Amino acid sequence: MNSNEAKQIFLQALPELSEPLKSAVEFTLANWHKLNREPRVSDVAINFFASLPALPSNNVDDVFAAKLNEMAKLLRDDPDVWLSLNDLPHEEWRDVVGYEGLYQVSNYGRVKSFHNNGVRTLNPSFADYPGYYVVNLTKNGKQQTQYVHILVAQAFIPNPENKSYVNHIDGDKLNNCLENLEWTTPTENSRHAWRNGLIKSRTGTKNLHSKLTPEQVRYIRVSYKPHDENFSIVALARKFNVSKSTIYLVLARRTYKDVV
Repeated sequence: MNSNEAKQIFLQALPELSEPLKSAVEFTLANWHKLNREPRVSDVAINFFASLPALPSNNVDDVFAAKLNEMAKLLRDDPDVWLSLNDLPHEEWRDVVGYEGLYQVSNYGRVKSFHNNGVRTLNPSFADYPGYYVVNLTKNGKQQTQYVHILVAQAFIPNPENKSYVNHIDGDKLNNCLENLEWTTPTENSRHAWRNGLIKSRTGTKNLHSKLTPEQVRYIRVSYKPHDENFSIVALARKFNVSKSTIYLVLARRTYKDVV
């Protein structure tokens, strides 16, 4: 018998019960939601991660990677858990590069402050553009805004080739778990975004004179190959439904000069 079946039996029997028993059953029904408490969604995620012998690397199959990302999102979306628990299952903390002794970052993408002899987990802010989580870190009286995904990568992921971009493997810019991050070149980053639909080509005559997004500008600059079937000026102009002169000006950096 499940809880819903038990509740139905209570309801059916209620008219025939004596007054003391009826009062007790009515109290039980009124507080059913408390007595039959479902676990928080974050509890499901905590139990999932705790059941793993260790956190896997990002070299897992797509199905399991999707499960990891789903569970990480459940944790992230419950601020009470995200900000209050000292440690999550298999959570590892390392010093934030450049802020040693002041801040630590974890493989889940959480950041702790050790200022004023106290320890607290920082509540990240959401940067509307380009859509990442950021935290404000203070050192020597100066405050700087830092991207959380970059802090995780710097602390945990070797970068022997000195690549400059940190890519979110599942395309979710808010999922800063270690397993979801990798160092990439600008070209690798742009191509990943294009393959996963994170860069949308502009279609329709109403967009002919619209500005390209910064992501599209970067993609054009790193992907351009003269006379290439897919990445020539003609091909890129067709891909983004803009004129060839627009692509040329982007490549010559005569437009979008602020996009780096």
